[in-house]
This record gives sequence, C-alpha cells and structure tokens, in this order.
Amino acid sequence: MTDLSLQLSQLEFAQLVRHLAEEEPAYIFKHVLTQDAAYQSLLQKQRREIHRDVARAYEAIYEDSCLDDYAAILAQHYAAAGDEAKTRDYAIRAAELALRTNANAEAAMYFGRAIEIVKRGRVETFAKRATSLLSLYLKRGRALELCGQYFDALSNYTEMYSVARESKDRVFELAAMMARATLHATPTRLQNLELGRTLLDGALALAREVKDRAAESKALWNLMIIEYFSGHPAQSVEYGEQALGIARELNLPEQIAYILNDISRNYAALGRVEDALGALSQARELWKSLGNLPMLVDNLGTSADNAVSFGNYAQALLWAEESHRLSIQIGNLWNQAYSQWVLGSIYYEQGRFKQAVETLTATMQMGDESGFVVATWAARVILAWLYGSVGLATRGITLLAPFVDQVRPVDVPFKAWGLGVLALLYLQTGNLAQAETLVAEASRDPKREDLANMVAIIVTLCEGSVAMAHRQYEQVEPSARALLQQYESTKIHIYKADLMLLTARALHALGKIDAARAMLAQAKTEAETVGTRRVLWEILAEWSNLETESGNAVVAQTLRTQAREIVDFILEHAPDDLREPFLNLPRVRQIMEQS
Repeated sequence: MTDLSLQLSQLEFAQLVRHLAEEEPAYIFKHVLTQDAAYQSLLQKQRREIHRDVARAYEAIYEDSCLDDYAAILAQHYAAAGDEAKTRDYAIRAAELALRTNANAEAAMYFGRAIEIVKRGRVETFAKRATSLLSLYLKRGRALELCGQYFDALSNYTEMYSVARESKDRVFELAAMMARATLHATPTRLQNLELGRTLLDGALALAREVKDRAAESKALWNLMIIEYFSGHPAQSVEYGEQALGIARELNLPEQIAYILNDISRNYAALGRVEDALGALSQARELWKSLGNLPMLVDNLGTSADNAVSFGNYAQALLWAEESHRLSIQIGNLWNQAYSQWVLGSIYYEQGRFKQAVETLTATMQMGDESGFVVATWAARVILAWLYGSVGLATRGITLLAPFVDQVRPVDVPFKAWGLGVLALLYLQTGNLAQAETLVAEASRDPKREDLANMVAIIVTLCEGSVAMAHRQYEQVEPSARALLQQYESTKIHIYKADLMLLTARALHALGKIDAARAMLAQAKTEAETVGTRRVLWEILAEWSNLETESGNAVVAQTLRTQAREIVDFILEHAPDDLREPFLNLPRVRQIMEQS
C-alpha cells in the first residue's frame, strides 16, 4: 500500500473522509466543517500550490478538446492559485459552453468574471484589452438578454460604453452605442423608441465616419425596428432593405437572418404576404445552419403568428408547437410566452375554449416573468374576448380594463386591438358611452393602416358595432366593404368573417335580404376555410334567422342544425364555469331549443 493510500485509509477509518464508489479512486470529506477546518489550516502559499497542482493534473489527464467540460472547475482552481491569465481563459471557455447549452445566467456570470480580470489590465496589452472587452461585454449582454435580465443587460452596456470612452476606441464605442440602442428598440420593459432613435442616429453617423459597413447595416436594421413600432411600415422597409443590401454585400449570414426575420413583419403590414413568408423562410434556414436556437424559436413564433393572420391554422399550430417545445428545451421564457400566445389564439378560434383559457392564463404569467409585455397584453385581450363571447363580458372587462391604462402604444404595437375588444365588451353590457370613448381612442392608433396587426379590422368592427347600436345601419356597410376590398389584395384573413357578419347584419336590418344572404354565404365560406368555430356558429344562427323570416323553413332548420353541431363542440371543449353562461346566451338558447 502506498503512503497516500495508507493515509487515506487512516482518514477513512477515523471517519473524516468517505470513499466514493467510482472507477477512479475518489474521496470526499464526511462533514463540511471538517473540510473547512482542514482547508483553513493550510498556509495561503500551500493553498495556491495545491490548487495549481490540481488544475495542472486536470490538464495533464484530459486532452485540450475535453477540457471545456471541466472549464468551470479549472477556472475556480486557477483563481484560487492566483493565475489570472488561466482563470480568464477557462472562465471564457466555461461561459461559451454555458451559452451552447443555453445556461445563459451561468454564461453571464463567467463572462463577468473574465471581464473583471481583463479590466485589471495585468493579463493583456492595452491594445488587445479593448478588443477582448468589446467581445466579452457583448457576449455577457446577450446572455443576460436571453434569460430576461434586461436591466442587468442595460447596466452591462452602459458600463461597456464608459470603458469604451476611456479607451478612446471608436469601434468599441460604436458597439456599445449599438447594443444600448437595440435594447431600447425592441419590445421589452426598456423599450424607448425616441431614445433608441437618438442613439441610432449617432451610431449610424459614427459607423459611416469610421467606415464600419457592418455596423452601418446593424444601425439601419435597428432603425427599421423602431419605425415598425412607430407605425411606419413603408419607412421601416426602406431601412430594412438598405441594411439587407449591405449585409449581403459583406456576406454576414447572422445579420442577414436578423434583418429577414424582422423585415417580414413590415412586409406583412403592407400586405406583401409572399415577401413576408419568403423572408421568414430564408431566415429560418439560416438560423438552422447557424445553430442559433433562440432565434430559430423566435422565427417559428413569428411564422406561426403570421400564419394565424393568413388564416392557416394548421401550419400555425405546427410552428407554434415546435417553437414552444424548443423554447422549453433551451429555457427561453420570452419565446415560451410568444408561442403560447399564438397557441391560445388558435384554440380560441377553433372553439377549444378550455385549452384556450389554460394556455392564455399561462401566457400572462410567462409574459410577466420574461418581461414580454406584448405577450401579456395579447393573452389578456384574447381571454377577455373569449369571456365576452360566452356571455361573461363583465369578467372580460375586469381582466382587461385595468391593464389598458398601464400600456402605451409603444409598449404594444397594436394597443387599438385591446381597446376595440374592450369597447365590444362594454357594448355587451349596454355601456354605449364608454364603448364610444374607447373606439374613438382606438381609431387614432398610428398602426391603423397595418393590415397584418388586425388594428384596421378591429377598429372598423367596433365603429360598425357602435353604429349598429345607434341603429345607423347605413353607415356600417360602406366602410366595412371598403376594408374587405382592401384585404382582397392580400392573403390576410384574421377577423374577415367577423366583418362580413357585421356587414350582413347591417344589410339585414336595412331590409336588403338578398345582399345580406350573399354576404352570409361569403362569411360562412370564409369561416369554414380558416376553421374559426368561434364566429361560424354566429354566422349560421344569423343566416338561419334570415331564412326563417323569409319563409324558408327547411333551409333555416338545416342552418340551425349546423350551428347546433358547433355549439355542442364548444360546450364539450369549454371549462365547467363557462358552459352555463354560454348556454344562457339568447342566440345559443334559440339554437338549442329549435334544432
């Protein structure tokens, strides 16, 4: 028995250490206090030497290609040994490994450790120091953003800017300005479009001054994002296509993918559906080839969201489900909220109210946790509308009304959507004055011309519903038809069936029976094509009543039977507490009693 083995056996006999049942000999202290006492009994010089010996043993035993798995341990041992250069190297390796495995909080911590070492200036030349810090700050900031720590990310970029100014490195300064601007441009709690625009104007000028074409492309890309959220899709596309041209010229695949991902929203807003789908498809393939899972799931979420707008629920479900699965896999709360919001909206349209309530409730919580205000807002709006559609308008108002006062148009690019839904809920309770106030506010939304963001159609729906309440039927049909004609040039289908139903009701009230019947036929085809049971049963009920009044009893009964099948489906897929109020709706009672 060797001296070491004998000593270990004696320590084990004294119950100070315990042998681990592993292939290689391994022992641990039985009590933490014993370990601490033994460690503190060593002189500082001895401790450093032991830590250095342990680290070198790891390096001697394992090949360099395998050391990433032990980088965190090696960083710890070399830090205790006082070797800052080695600590920095292994901290960076540990951080990079954490990023690859989506352990983003851990990655941020290790990048932070490396930053502190480099800042002390004892391991690198002054010239190399700025280059290292630029990369480390950007990577730490990205890791913080990926785990939703946006205020910490802003602090990181602010510190980065101060260090850049001290080093008098214009490229470093430009990168810091750009990082801060991006944070203020995107929809988080830190979004500030005016501040972002100011920073970007400065960054764009500086990029052109130092002839940094890649940075110029990035600045233009961020300006595209700001113009999108400001409600200027045409200007946004102009910036985006300039940015894309430079990125393609420089062959920057990641930058190309980011720009394509975001410019798709603007194409959709302008009704350029094929361009939107093409941009998302190109970006998706780039994210796959780059192995960028966070952006891949964002792309899938955006693709699913667009597919809902285009009325393709089957494809939207596939993309949203894949986005949700991957988001959970990588621990990305932001995209979990995004994908759940899209899933919840699809379940609602399909009449799967129980799934919709559960998913949208989870989305609100996830949106709050991740700082994704848009997801929280969208989930509240859809859930409030769902409550209204089953006869619980007051519950919907309670859920949505307090939140309306908390969000600004810059927080959510389609605030008018929520205002419109709230107006419809107040109409159901008979509060016409409050509904009119909300509709007036919604009609001023700068994104009313954004065809993809449902603002135009929801505002027209609300204005028409208010006119119907005032019995001003002649005002409804012209504006509704004008918008429907505008949508005909696009592939956007969201809420078209609702607008057709409203138009048919106005025509019916005006006594234009043939025109109303023709519009109801179009509405039925539209609803069946996209698969929205939510509004299809109402279309069938309206048409059934029209045919009853016209003396067409057989046709009326056939339509009521079809409506009854959908109502039964909704009841079967509704939570227990929603069934009774839904059954008490006058139109539902009529269907149940007469079919």
